[in-house]
Amino acid sequence: MINETASEDSVRKALEPELGMINDSQLRDKAVKAWTMACRMGGYRRLEDVPTEQFDRLPSTSNLDHQKQTARIVASILKALKEFGVTGIDEDYAITAALCHDVGKPAEWRADQPGIYYHTATSGTFYGRNPAMPPMEDISYQVARHPIWGFHIALSVGMPERVAHAIGMHSVEGNNVRRTPEGTLVMIGDRIWWELVGEPKTTDQAAWREQGRARLIGAPGHLLGQVRERSCSSFTLGT
Repeated sequence: MINETASEDSVRKALEPELGMINDSQLRDKAVKAWTMACRMGGYRRLEDVPTEQFDRLPSTSNLDHQKQTARIVASILKALKEFGVTGIDEDYAITAALCHDVGKPAEWRADQPGIYYHTATSGTFYGRNPAMPPMEDISYQVARHPIWGFHIALSVGMPERVAHAIGMHSVEGNNVRRTPEGTLVMIGDRIWWELVGEPKTTDQAAWREQGRARLIGAPGHLLGQVRERSCSSFTLGT
């Protein structure tokens, strides 16, 4: 058993005040349960300890801040769409998914060995042992990225399928499916955050490693170009 992982009370407190943007009390509770389950799976004592990215790409921004700020971005877009007369979007679903869109990160990046090693295009993911997770016969490959873990966690705590979909399809995993309106909002809100809030704070060393990661997940070529523009001569891809 894992001791001293985040409690529901501590998670609820950490998610405020953005948690209060969700009107449905049952959805609020499920958001808390989802993050509590995720912290247990990853062995994190506090929700605040879950990293945004590995290699200290964003040392001044926690994953928690990223979730909360993305939720606020989505809420702002929802307000504008309502003024434009757009209907058919469940606001609670969209905000819940935005606040939980990276709920799979604790499972992808375990606290006891969070290493996702993207040093080269052929490198993989190596997890540390975690008694709360089923045994893995082969840890020489990446079991799943965080959107897939998030989809699993969301369904496990009883979130509606549309919320789980928006969580699971917010990144490249959703490129070959038809996203729900809520899924589209979360994907766009997350991208706005990374390109306008997160990316300017990355370091040169992290950028080189991110270049390797982008190759692995098939990121658009213009992202690689942005990384190269931030490069410096003291770092070489693959180190």
